[in-house]
Amino acid sequence: MLNKLLTVTKPAKTIALWQKITVAASVLVVLALGSYFFLLKKQDNGNIVSIANAHIKPGGNKAILTLADGKQVSLTDAKTGILGIKELSFVNKATDGKVVYEANGNNQISYNTISTPRGGQFQVVLPDGSNVWLNAESSITFPTQFVGNTRSVSITGEAYFEVVHQVDKPFKVSSANQTVEVLGTHFNINTYLDEPLTKTTLLEGKIKLVKGAYSKMLVPGEQAETETHNNNAKIAVKTSPDIEQVVAWKNGIFKFKNTSFKEVLRQVSRWYDVKVEYEKEIPDRLFSGEITRNVNLSDVLEILSYLKINFKIKQSPQGSTIIVTQ
Repeated sequence: MLNKLLTVTKPAKTIALWQKITVAASVLVVLALGSYFFLLKKQDNGNIVSIANAHIKPGGNKAILTLADGKQVSLTDAKTGILGIKELSFVNKATDGKVVYEANGNNQISYNTISTPRGGQFQVVLPDGSNVWLNAESSITFPTQFVGNTRSVSITGEAYFEVVHQVDKPFKVSSANQTVEVLGTHFNINTYLDEPLTKTTLLEGKIKLVKGAYSKMLVPGEQAETETHNNNAKIAVKTSPDIEQVVAWKNGIFKFKNTSFKEVLRQVSRWYDVKVEYEKEIPDRLFSGEITRNVNLSDVLEILSYLKINFKIKQSPQGSTIIVTQ
């Protein structure tokens, strides 16, 4: 009887029960993960809409001011007049939307950055009175007042400068791979990292461009080109660039002259804050023409469709995407 009692155990049923629970839990986890990735994929896919129904508006005056301590202030929503920032009591927003800095004379220097988002542009008057226009997805970092023997700023993206002439205090503009030295002049620098070439174009005055071991002096009507991602590349100078095309963005125009289709779409994507995808590789056709920058994206794509290229628009919570289908 003792031997029989010792052999009557129930662990088999207990193990079987836990096995069922484990299997059921595993199935639930698989279903949950499958549902999550399905919904995520569905969300990422977005909705395909016609170009006419996309309703994507052009960019405008938008910028963020980042103070030396990291505090950020939206200049887009700032009202006209003295900005309500205790750290910057000598900064005001003019009636035309630009921000004007004035030196306060206390020799205390801090560095600020004004940056524009995709779909934004902005104008700032620096403490020395120099004017700077920022294109979309660009920035400028500068001191609240210029002291010492030089006036130094740094930029990303694209900026147009009208520098106040000061014989004893040259003006220097640094970007990712070059430095431009000026006394007083008008010039444009295009240094977007997604462009193969950095282009510096002189309209008035004289500038010296320095890149690594190379340097060039430019006179009005010349454009220096350097490879954006090659710090050892030499500086090439074009003597007859299309000046109107270079500064067209500042004047509210897209102007293209034998411009590659992909470069055209890079400019469009920055101004309308959209991504670009290609369903397949297409011939890189050249485009020439002018398009105002204050129209909706659908109008721009309709004009570009004359290149016999078709577009679709994908819209999702993450943003809009131009899909090039041919």
